[in-house]
Amino acid sequence: MGLSGDLSPAELRAALLAQAHADGAEAEERRALTTTEEERRVDIIRRYQQAFRRRERQKRYEQKQQRKESLAAQGHADAQFNLGFMHAKGRGVPPDYGLALKWYRLAAARG
Repeated sequence: MGLSGDLSPAELRAALLAQAHADGAEAEERRALTTTEEERRVDIIRRYQQAFRRRERQKRYEQKQQRKESLAAQGHADAQFNLGFMHAKGRGVPPDYGLALKWYRLAAARG
């Protein structure tokens, strides 16, 4: 037996509208979940890319530091000054003001 036999036309119409509204709300919720999932995926990719760029930047600083240490050991004033700057500002290395001062003094002595 169908619902229409138990309900008046107004009640049937109200029941159908309520069901349509519920179906629409479920569809909207599914779209929201899909959007949320997509946003989550985009966020994961964005964070991965940022971590990758940070690591690449760190590698470049390490390479620069190795080259500058080699030149500084040979007495190049510019390399000594740059090493002092790297240690003073913490660029590619942990900040170390004692080492920064050492390299700045060596660079100053060289002119």
